Amino acid sequence: MPPGIRFVPAIATWIVLAAASGAAAQTPLNPHDALPERPSVATHAWTVAPGWIEIEGGLEFDRFQDHVHNETAPLTTKVGLTHRTQLEVQTPVIHAAGLHSAPGDVLVGAK
Repeated sequence: MPPGIRFVPAIATWIVLAAASGAAAQTPLNPHDALPERPSVATHAWTVAPGWIEIEGGLEFDRFQDHVHNETAPLTTKVGLTHRTQLEVQTPVIHAAGLHSAPGDVLVGAK
């Protein structure tokens, strides 16, 4: 048997298992469940259910040299438009040392 033929069953098995696990991972249990996106941990391909609004928020504290600090509160609002489309609007609220809090740049996207 040529050396390359031994790998064909292993590759075929891997493709079947990857396709089966990918299909199961794409179906949410309940379309109205909150689906937070955590880019540093995991990002899913699901969208918010049509007509639903989901709001995400967080806090970030930064400390720089000379004890200068900065606080940021990123806020994201997601609106389900269709079964596979959502509108996303994101803006952080920023507070730097010696300054008042103010909104940051606005990001608008579709998924």
